[in-house]
Amino acid sequence: MLNTTAEWQYGVSVFQVYAAANLYIYTRDAYLNAISIDDGKLQAIIYNENSMEPYPFPDMTLTRHETLNWIQVLSFTTGDPGKFNVYIKDTSLQSIGSCPYRFQVFEGKES
Repeated sequence: MLNTTAEWQYGVSVFQVYAAANLYIYTRDAYLNAISIDDGKLQAIIYNENSMEPYPFPDMTLTRHETLNWIQVLSFTTGDPGKFNVYIKDTSLQSIGSCPYRFQVFEGKES
């Protein structure tokens, strides 16, 4: 899974509170060929930057892309403001390449 990588939708990793966040996971084999994996073979864990405890995102899902079955999509709605790290792991608890994937949530202000 070391050749598997991920990217935030539109390359944006800064979100307003209660925004939808999507991380696209590109699964590849040792030769960098795109490979399809079964649902349930990956898991996502999100931590607040200053914590060792996983941070709960109740609506977090990890599903196969609807048209490109070799892409997995991690989706969730952001909550509290702060800086967070996403770790994507396979069933043997090995992290995919370039982990963690960082994102930030801010609280917007009305003008």
